[in-house]
Amino acid sequence: MADLQIDIQSELPKALLWLGTMRGQMPFAISQALNKTGFDVRTALSAGTTKHFDDPVPFTRRAFVVEKGNKADPTVLVGVMPNRPYFLPQIRGGRRFPKGFEGYLRGLSGGRVSGKLVPTGLAVDGRGNPKKSLFGRISKGLSTTKPGGFFIGKPKGGGRPPGVYRRSRGKLQPYFIETKSEPRYQPRFPMEKIGQSTMNRVVGGYLRSSLERALASAR
Repeated sequence: MADLQIDIQSELPKALLWLGTMRGQMPFAISQALNKTGFDVRTALSAGTTKHFDDPVPFTRRAFVVEKGNKADPTVLVGVMPNRPYFLPQIRGGRRFPKGFEGYLRGLSGGRVSGKLVPTGLAVDGRGNPKKSLFGRISKGLSTTKPGGFFIGKPKGGGRPPGVYRRSRGKLQPYFIETKSEPRYQPRFPMEKIGQSTMNRVVGGYLRSSLERALASAR
């Protein structure tokens, strides 16, 4: 019977070189893979807003930011921009954050309105947001007697709540109504689920391709 001697000594230097190169290139490859994954997560979150919100505006769709990692610290953070505080209750549920228009209207009221303000159908656009042009009209049209003018406060009689009303054809039409109850949201936007499923889908492929490029460039 013929004998076959197996000896890896001749290949050992190459294997050790490969392992050393791999060890040296691994932090860079991991950083590259995680950064690409982070931007994919941001894209997925942006697309997810159109599924979980009603016709979201560009300000909402572009709410996400990526903080890239590096070789020393490959951690990548994907989050919501600080100037979108309304997102947090949509993700976790809880108390609604104050709206900018509430402070503006309370300031115009001179203390006659102090609680949360909820817009009525007369005050919102097709997306359910207060019409931007409306606030200038309210500011210029404040009057308790002029037809077509606005009134901020509690109307006399009828038990109507304080708010912002417009005089029209002898009646007060409500545009914003004060509510003493604390508006609360149920979780609506599954940010963590979207991010985790995207990461699971893409990070392995990015890591393999990053390692291949890193090793090729190190030869």
